[in-house]
Amino acid sequence: MSAGAIRSFNETLRTPDTVLTSVSGATGALPDLDTIRRTPVLTGNVFSRDAYNGLSFDPAARGGDGELHLGGYSYPATITANAVFLPNQTPSVLPVCPIVDPICDPSIPPAAIGENIQRVGRKAVLSMSTIAFPSPGRSLVPSAGATCGSTGLACDPAGTPPYTCFTGACDVLGGAVADQTVTLDDEVGTMVGNPFTQNGSPDGFVLHGGEFIVFIVDAALGPLPVNAAASGFLIDADGRVVDAIGP
Repeated sequence: MSAGAIRSFNETLRTPDTVLTSVSGATGALPDLDTIRRTPVLTGNVFSRDAYNGLSFDPAARGGDGELHLGGYSYPATITANAVFLPNQTPSVLPVCPIVDPICDPSIPPAAIGENIQRVGRKAVLSMSTIAFPSPGRSLVPSAGATCGSTGLACDPAGTPPYTCFTGACDVLGGAVADQTVTLDDEVGTMVGNPFTQNGSPDGFVLHGGEFIVFIVDAALGPLPVNAAASGFLIDADGRVVDAIGP
């Protein structure tokens, strides 16, 4: 999410590179996380694609907690920070949480910003900043992208020999690292994240079957145009990585 340029890199499986990278971010500055609000993961009759109709956000409502209003329902739906979801009343109310708050809605980890994330794709070196949801804690320790064994610089094992390797090979595939809290790179067929350091609770959040959604709103941007993208991993029923997905 940024008022500037957005880049996304979501790899497809190309041997010998079995570690896929999935990341979206901004080439410039990201918003202040303290101004961003989010909903819980919404599903069932709470969300329909018609909810996009009449979508509006009032950051000054409810003492600065803000309200997100969804249209397209047979009843009005309001999302706010200091109320609970009331499914059988009008209006229906859902909590809006500061994106950095670990208590308001613990189902999604608090967000943090990762800066200068470098990966190589389509014969270009991509450098960006991204908003991630580390687990455990808010300390952001990303997984490793592919690098050249000779130089330690970013590269693409499935591409032509990159200039970053000079005469060497792109032979370090990357993936899980010690103390990892953010998963940008993961090996196909393995459990998502690093099960040893993340204790079976990988970072981010799961959206099942296309019927789940999270609304994220920046209260400070107002009417300014905003560019946004999101990336992640497609996993199977056992939580193993199948593919990298995104826009």
